[in-house]
Amino acid sequence: DGMTVPSMQIVNAVTGAAAAVALFLAAAAVFPLPAAVFAGLLVAASPHLVAISVYLLTEPFAIALIAMLLLLAAKRVPTTGGARVAYFLALGASVGALSLFRPIYIAFAPLLCLAFEGRRDRLSALLLGCAGAACVVAPWMIRNALIATDGSGSLIAATLLDGSYRGYLFNNDPATFPYPRFVDPMFEIARQSVGQALGEIWPRIVADPLGMARCRHAGRRSSSR
Repeated sequence: DGMTVPSMQIVNAVTGAAAAVALFLAAAAVFPLPAAVFAGLLVAASPHLVAISVYLLTEPFAIALIAMLLLLAAKRVPTTGGARVAYFLALGASVGALSLFRPIYIAFAPLLCLAFEGRRDRLSALLLGCAGAACVVAPWMIRNALIATDGSGSLIAATLLDGSYRGYLFNNDPATFPYPRFVDPMFEIARQSVGQALGEIWPRIVADPLGMARCRHAGRRSSSR
């Protein structure tokens, strides 16, 4: 059945509003109230959050999860053993959930340790943060690796390839926006396995590593073909 266009627009609007509130709460945990209100208003004015789009955008979900991550990081680290474990696992799980909307953020899991000063807290953030992220991401990775695709190839390979077109373009042709995969003659071949996909993507990274990194950080697909 799927979602209707009005329902998708409602989901975008509600998620955008929730993201603005979440950012306000995160800011209020570390800043005075006027500054937190200002931060919340800035987020609420973001075009991705106020757009009544017919597509389900990832930005509102990602912003809400970033706010949750910031709010957790702003909390005092618990002193008791069980609470400490739950705290750092929750931090990692937040990063894992965020990476489902913006895969580049999975790289932040081992970097959680930089948010803490004490050696013990840093070690806990590193180990438990990565474990928490893995608990969220691993089931999806395993599912995508095992699910039957009726001969259409690997879902993981297809996702990697979809994320390798810079500017949503194939050969920098504006007519291919936003689905360059449909005109790329190598896509169906490369999507048959992760190894083939990586073999297709690697030359693009080598040809323009900074451009690829910049586009992935911005959450945009990239292409150097």
